[in-house]
Amino acid sequence: MKKEIFSIGEVAKLKGFTIKALRFYDRIGLLKPFMVDKYSNYRYYHLNQFILLDIIKAARTLDISPNELVPFFRSKDTRGLFQLLKKHREYAVEKIKLLERIIQNIDELERNTAAAEAACSEKSVITRFLPARHVLSMPWDTDKTEEDALFDYSSLYMLAGQLGVLPTYTEGVLLNVCGDQPVPSHVFITVESPVDSDSYIRIPAGKYICVSYSMEDIMEQQLKLNAYLAENQMVPLEVLQVTLMTDFFDEAEHFELQVRVE
Repeated sequence: MKKEIFSIGEVAKLKGFTIKALRFYDRIGLLKPFMVDKYSNYRYYHLNQFILLDIIKAARTLDISPNELVPFFRSKDTRGLFQLLKKHREYAVEKIKLLERIIQNIDELERNTAAAEAACSEKSVITRFLPARHVLSMPWDTDKTEEDALFDYSSLYMLAGQLGVLPTYTEGVLLNVCGDQPVPSHVFITVESPVDSDSYIRIPAGKYICVSYSMEDIMEQQLKLNAYLAENQMVPLEVLQVTLMTDFFDEAEHFELQVRVE
């Protein structure tokens, strides 16, 4: 014969609730026991109540509080309960999408850090084939200070938030080549995807000649890069200075010059 009545302890074990939670649901009027032993005051539940417990568990997973469910359970409003679950399901789907994007960005940040470490350890001129990059940018002029740059980067991160696009935490400067001297034109941060904004720029994929440097060897490394380009008769199509983040807590500055060539 099929068992239909279960003690509170059995229900807690079978359905994954604590006895304390089941008592709480009884107290607030969310789910009353099927029967209470008048001598021991022990609570018992009917098999038919298991589906209600499954709904409570699903609601809890969707961040719906027990108190929010009480009116629907008391009025036995199945349709209203489904509407509530559907609304929170949509919130959950959007939250999952956001979490997936954040996980992707964490992975991208880890890859960027590993690439930065490799670039810092390599002091020779190297060739890299880089994918297209999506950036938010802000015009720059030589009269600006380091504090201005920090403010501009902060503004770009705020803009990314307003546009609903996640930054991928690479910062840099776009350079115009005037004669033999590169001149900063824009500061930028990378973002995960294209956005509809006047501040958006797509940096093309392609072949880049790169060299890393710190403030201690900046002149030596730039001369090395210029000599390589001249020796190989390469004409710069795009010049970037990218900040290399090798450590979240390291205040030493490291950079890489990236020159796109044909």
